[in-house]
Amino acid sequence: MRTKRHCRNPPPPSNQTPRRIGEDRISALPDAVLIHILSYLPVIDAVKTGVLSKRWARLWTWTPNLVFDQLGEWDEKSNNFVPFIDAFLVLHSSPKIQKLALDLDYKGKRLHLDSSLNKWLHFATRRAAEELNLQLSDLGYFHSWDFRGPVERYLLPSFIYTNNSMKRLDMSFIDVQPPDAVSWPFLQSLSIRSAFISESTIQKILLGSPQLNLLELNNCEGFDLLHIDSKSLKRLVIHGIWYPTWGTDVLQISAPNILSLEISGHFYKRKVQLLDLSSLVDVIINLQLWVEDRYCLLVEYSNILREILQKIRHVEKLTVGATSIKQIVTLATLAHQIIPTSKDALVADYWDIKRGGGHWNL
Repeated sequence: MRTKRHCRNPPPPSNQTPRRIGEDRISALPDAVLIHILSYLPVIDAVKTGVLSKRWARLWTWTPNLVFDQLGEWDEKSNNFVPFIDAFLVLHSSPKIQKLALDLDYKGKRLHLDSSLNKWLHFATRRAAEELNLQLSDLGYFHSWDFRGPVERYLLPSFIYTNNSMKRLDMSFIDVQPPDAVSWPFLQSLSIRSAFISESTIQKILLGSPQLNLLELNNCEGFDLLHIDSKSLKRLVIHGIWYPTWGTDVLQISAPNILSLEISGHFYKRKVQLLDLSSLVDVIINLQLWVEDRYCLLVEYSNILREILQKIRHVEKLTVGATSIKQIVTLATLAHQIIPTSKDALVADYWDIKRGGGHWNL
């Protein structure tokens, strides 16, 4: 007897058009989505998408993030980098940009690059950029390992000190010398690396940046005292100096309103002295000894570290780097003292410690 076959019911008709093999679904996305995707690419790669089709031909001219990386994307001997940026900015269509980032070798090119840099920053100002990232590297400075020679730095143009759109500024090998007052009403984060910046300039920046939350000074020179009474600044990062070519043997820090402090890197023979840090809650300490540093003897280093720890006895969380841990142990052995007893964990390179209710036992 033949069994009856049960046929499945046919699927209900679909309102969706079946996908064709090889269909370009990405190009079917709205312009705003495609431009958002392009914003994550370096500019040179975004421009290359213009050859895909007519649809893509000029989408790259609307990308809001302009990232020009000479060191990562261009031949070191290429002379096309500056003309490329000039041409790109002429063709750029968006009336506003989110970010302008420049990473290039500045050494020996000052006369050639200064006018171009000024022009590019003018462009960013006119397009109301919210983030400026100026990494003007001096490759010879790093490769030679001779930090005592003269350093070429770009003088930040005067018009940049009045800016009503900038929220984040990150720069290296820059001379920061505002002619008058600074007006950065919406700046929230400022990071300066390998730059000369005076105490008076720091005060102008603090006065003109009422929303500044983070200040990072990385291998900078030009100041002996950091006196910060800003109400908005909550995190301060001081990362060493390259070589003690300027100032006294003492760097003093007074910041009664900050909540977080990081002190790291090489300070050579300069002593870090903490003054008023009464609101401090979170501290990272990772002072490092230079292998060939003849100025910083072990005992002197340990004494500096002990003075720092004594000034932050009230903090709730202390993170100590591996190098500093070794010096704490040495200090404890030499002085017959004990290291802080209330600790959470000892992990790889850092030791995180939280205060349990009492003070550090130093």
